[in-house]
Amino acid sequence: EVRRHERATAIMSALPQLRAKNSEIEAAREADGWRVEEVTPTEGPREALGKFLDAVAAKPVPHVDLEHVAPIRLSVRDAVDELVAQLPGVRETTFRSLNGDGAEPLVVIVRFLAVLELYKEGLVDLDQGENFGELRVRWLGEDVETLTIEEYQG
Repeated sequence: EVRRHERATAIMSALPQLRAKNSEIEAAREADGWRVEEVTPTEGPREALGKFLDAVAAKPVPHVDLEHVAPIRLSVRDAVDELVAQLPGVRETTFRSLNGDGAEPLVVIVRFLAVLELYKEGLVDLDQGENFGELRVRWLGEDVETLTIEEYQG
């Protein structure tokens, strides 16, 4: 019983220091957008110590598991290479036929960026008769062996 009383007295005598440290930490964390619970006088020394230790404990870093996400294996550069191989043989076609039926949205986007790169290089002409109408792609270039396309940085 005496030992228990001595420990309680030691904790109680440390309580003002814990409150001061708690206030100091609270001020620092509030500056960074954090909030620390205050120690109230009605709490016992163990509760106060527990709150203090919770407040100063290192917070776990959240981990997001991305194993289920498939890596993107498409590039604008690869799509440009495919179009440069395909378009000289057909000369003129629609953007829809370049993608085929049921193309994934990401494939359509990458193909569209590739068509825009070819347009920028002057290798294709684009024509769209009306708003939201069919986009026609016409090959203008000669047979191209290599085409330098900068990697798209998004």
